[in-house]
Amino acid sequence: MTANELGRILREDYIKAEPRQKAVAVVCFGIKYVNELKTQSVAAVCASADIGKWAPQISLGVNLAERVEMKQ
Repeated sequence: MTANELGRILREDYIKAEPRQKAVAVVCFGIKYVNELKTQSVAAVCASADIGKWAPQISLGVNLAERVEMKQ
């Protein structure tokens, strides 16, 4: 998956999230797409999503992915 494809998904998740849940949506994105993000630049994904500077929160999700499981 390319940085542009991940950026599109991140943007969709961000837009769908309630105003007070935007940060949660970004962290969850990092957890859900941890394997894809290992081969991409988190900064490039953020830039492609055009939602602002959320790279630290994506990285937090990537780091949490080793310890948590996503509920659907």
